[in-house]
Amino acid sequence: MAMLKKHKKTLLSALQRVFCFILAATILGAVGVPSAVLALDGANPTVEIVGFMRGDSKDLRSSELLMAKVSNYDGNPQELTYEWKNKLGTYLYVFDKHDMAVVRGTKSEIEIYNSDKGLFASDNMSGRSYNRSYSHKGFAYAAVYGASVNAEKLNGGISVTVKDSDGNIIATASYDVDFKNYDLSKDMANAVFGVFEGESVDILNLLGQSSVVHVVCPACYVSQGTIISGSDCISLSKSESGYSITGLKAGEGVIKINLQKRNCKFHKNSENSSTTTVIVFKKPNTSTTATTLTLTNLDDRCEYYLEGVKGEVIDGKITFSSLTPSTEYTIEVRGSYIDENGTTKTAYAYVKDTTKDCYTSSVVFKLDDTVADTESIFGKPYEVVVKSDSDYIVLQSGDNGYTAELAKGNYKVFLKDGNDYKQIDNAVLTVDSDDNSIEIKYYSVVYNLDGGTLNGDTKFVYRKGEFVKTIDNKPTKYEYVFDGWKCGESTYSNSQQITDSIDRKYELTAIWEADKIGNGEKPDGIPDKYQKKVTFKVVNGTWEDKSVNDISYYVTLLDKEGKWNVNGTAKINIPTGMTANYGYENGKWDVEPKSPVKGTNAETYTYTFTKKTDPKVDYKEPNENDKPTPATQVVDYGKKIQVKPNGGVWVHDNKTYSGDDVATFVLEKNIKLEDPTRTNYVFMGWDKQKGKDNVAYIFTAIWEVDKIGNGEKPDGIPDKYQKKVTFKVVNGTWEDKTSNDISYYVTLLDKEGKWNVNGTAKINIPTGMTANYGYENGKWDVEPTEIVSGIEDVVYVYLFDKISETEPQPQPTTVQPTPTVKTVVQEKTVYKTQYVEPITLKTGDNLTFLGVLVGLCAAGFAGTIIFGKKRSK
Repeated sequence: MAMLKKHKKTLLSALQRVFCFILAATILGAVGVPSAVLALDGANPTVEIVGFMRGDSKDLRSSELLMAKVSNYDGNPQELTYEWKNKLGTYLYVFDKHDMAVVRGTKSEIEIYNSDKGLFASDNMSGRSYNRSYSHKGFAYAAVYGASVNAEKLNGGISVTVKDSDGNIIATASYDVDFKNYDLSKDMANAVFGVFEGESVDILNLLGQSSVVHVVCPACYVSQGTIISGSDCISLSKSESGYSITGLKAGEGVIKINLQKRNCKFHKNSENSSTTTVIVFKKPNTSTTATTLTLTNLDDRCEYYLEGVKGEVIDGKITFSSLTPSTEYTIEVRGSYIDENGTTKTAYAYVKDTTKDCYTSSVVFKLDDTVADTESIFGKPYEVVVKSDSDYIVLQSGDNGYTAELAKGNYKVFLKDGNDYKQIDNAVLTVDSDDNSIEIKYYSVVYNLDGGTLNGDTKFVYRKGEFVKTIDNKPTKYEYVFDGWKCGESTYSNSQQITDSIDRKYELTAIWEADKIGNGEKPDGIPDKYQKKVTFKVVNGTWEDKSVNDISYYVTLLDKEGKWNVNGTAKINIPTGMTANYGYENGKWDVEPKSPVKGTNAETYTYTFTKKTDPKVDYKEPNENDKPTPATQVVDYGKKIQVKPNGGVWVHDNKTYSGDDVATFVLEKNIKLEDPTRTNYVFMGWDKQKGKDNVAYIFTAIWEVDKIGNGEKPDGIPDKYQKKVTFKVVNGTWEDKTSNDISYYVTLLDKEGKWNVNGTAKINIPTGMTANYGYENGKWDVEPTEIVSGIEDVVYVYLFDKISETEPQPQPTTVQPTPTVKTVVQEKTVYKTQYVEPITLKTGDNLTFLGVLVGLCAAGFAGTIIFGKKRSK
């Protein structure tokens, strides 16, 4: 149901649109709008052949005025061309207007005959008769000739093809139904007469204006006329063609007329009558120029057309423009009327006027002596119009100004913007046969900002002769100050008169003075060239407010009148109350500042405190391959030093620092770093390194191992420079009859006598060794030399060989005391005296060696026992 309702609603909407279209078409057709445009969205143009007064395409009659009614065309209908074709056995007449009162015997009436049906051109239509077809712009009306024509000749049909201005076919239509016989009474019944107040019009002409084709027949005559109603609005009077109607006042009336055709070849003494409504219109007043026609005193019931174009009412008047000079124009006045049957009909009345003779006239605007348009001068594309009396005439823009065809007279010049008109003072265009032009000159004043910016326009246009002064606004430019305008050799300040009557273009350029400083290092609106920079510095101290930043500012040099002047002076504020930094004293200015100052060069005044005497650090610094030597390091006053025993013990001011302690001192006086101590180490000096932040230096004790040298005790010489030398005696004694090892340390020295691991040392080589009993032939395993090198310990062994066994000799019988045997077990040490290539033994070799060793030991043990037994015996 909902869907049905929706479709029903849609269908009703569509039917309403169709009904509105048909109603509009009927109304417009009834009022006789040529080629009326009745567009539906998206519809293509169509054409239909209808009865002009009825607007209906059914039951068309001969002698009835027909119209090719165009719909849905969005172009200009006045530009359409109509091509009519006649297939009838009678004549087809076509017209370019529907007023039959004026077409008779003119080029507005064309005859189309059909030779295929035995017809030929009529004698009275010479030069206006064509065979089968005729095509021409504007010929939208037609009528089929029906006088004394039988029904057979009214069949065959007619057609029309409508083309646009480019010759393209937009629509075609035909009427192929047999035409009905003419009925003059029906044509007359459709008529509605229109007359103006105070104007008399012949009834025959009124019938023609109402599109009754028969009135083109010269035999027509109005034999009777009677006013039925509205006698206060109309009156009847006899005329040459019967009767005429006079409009008395605006309103309506009804008359009855009889139309008789006397002496008509085809309708002799025929008579038709009808009752016709007469509408009396207010007659419009007309006025013209060379190209315009203006209507006033308009009737609210009417519409006004010129050549099919409807006039637009603006401020109670209608102006038709772009007309041809010296040409008569007819204004068609249309008034709608609804008869008693509800049918809308149209009454027509016509008023004529002729455009005036004209001359090509121009208004020429010049900007800086060059032809210009209104947009160039006024910043807006105004239309240029002139006015004579009450009529405005729009001029056409061209390369040589604004032109129009104007009648003689004086015209005021206006600028038109929409419906607003602005008169140009004292500009009058006088048109006559000699001089038809006026020049209106303007000159520009242009401001060149030279890189600056301005809150406002930079170009102004003035009418010639106007007073001109410079603008009020000042431009701005970053880091510059505006100092006026320059034009040629002249300079101007703001709001200063340039000229009291401008007659040329002026180009003014901004004058800029550098302004990068003044408010600190920012612009201050005063040209830099008048300012002086003054700077105060404090070195090794602070200002009174405890700050240390430079005090810097700009002063402006002024003359005695207080105006900017590079030769002027300026007062300065001299700082006081400066305080020395820690470690400094005795401050003073490098140059004594004085106020006021002069000159534009920047000046700097420096207040400097002198540094107090820097303390010294006395210490011992490392001496390569030697004992440390005394050294001195100067430290900035108040800076710190750090002392690190580095595992040793250091005493200063009765305070002991040891291990990883760090002693920190603020130096305000000299200090001496005593030597630290450390068990089994020798002090090699203080390593000095620069510190960070407020620590100037870091002193770190350097140690070398010193466990030996004085025997197995420290001797103050680093062990790494010392070499141990050992002498051994085997199976014998030294010169002093001892057999203990002789062992001592020697110090390796370079050629300069400094410790050096690559140096040499002298050794004392023992002599006078004595063999034990039973031994002889002693010798060194390695012959010692007096000079030794290398840090490896060395052992020299002096070995006596055992005497070979012989027959025992007789021995003295003296009883010898039994010697005390002292067994000394020494740790066997392999002493390396020189480099020997190592011997690598294989597994089998090892076993062999072990067997030999065991055998030797066993033999030695057995020999000892035997020898002992012999001794005991």
